[in-house]
Amino acid sequence: MSQNIHLVVFGTFGNPNGFRQSIIRTTNENLQLGIKTFDLKTDAITLYPKSRIYAIRKEVVNGTKAISYSIYSYAKEKNSSRGGTFIGSSMVFLNNTSSARLIIDCLNNLQNNLMASNVEDDTILVNHSEEFINLRLPSEFNQLKNQYTEIKEVNFQQYSNSCAVVYNNIDPQTMQVQFEKSFNLLNVYDTIFFTDNLDIVTYVKKKDIFKIMDARGFENEIQKIEEEKVRKVESSI
Repeated sequence: MSQNIHLVVFGTFGNPNGFRQSIIRTTNENLQLGIKTFDLKTDAITLYPKSRIYAIRKEVVNGTKAISYSIYSYAKEKNSSRGGTFIGSSMVFLNNTSSARLIIDCLNNLQNNLMASNVEDDTILVNHSEEFINLRLPSEFNQLKNQYTEIKEVNFQQYSNSCAVVYNNIDPQTMQVQFEKSFNLLNVYDTIFFTDNLDIVTYVKKKDIFKIMDARGFENEIQKIEEEKVRKVESSI
């Protein structure tokens, strides 16, 4: 059995295209994905120069459970000076997921390559996601195809229509742990964002639409869920 993985690149491009995303590689060419866009709700969260956001999201795609991992990096639109614009990459896994370490490495390499060839002076050089150039496949992708873990902890029948933002380090080691621990929280939040940028957190707090938590709050939320699981088991016994 091999993984069902789809690599997506996206960005904000201004008039007339706005936000656009494109699938650049898939392990199943015969599958037409009906995934939601990776656009950001900018009245709730936004990016600032030199900032980056990671995200993990659950959804149902073509009747199949899916987990996506994404990176958003600040980048200005080619013909606009408006704020909050970005360029990004995502990996969508159907039915199964994989090693968080490999996912982080693959996602970082995909994003770094995307930006190296398509961003200059913090500005996106093209007008549409279909125009991105030099999108090399990360070396970790072939390893991911043959490693899979069934998604068990997430309830895909239940949606909260709410999101959380975790303010913490986003280095590869920390993100590996945070992605691994996020599955239980996806039963409380449909999308969880991670950033180390104080300006982003301040903006989110001001808008007061998404839940904000620091590293301790993140751990406390997970502990509450684990305690509730134990309580339910004991109650049923």
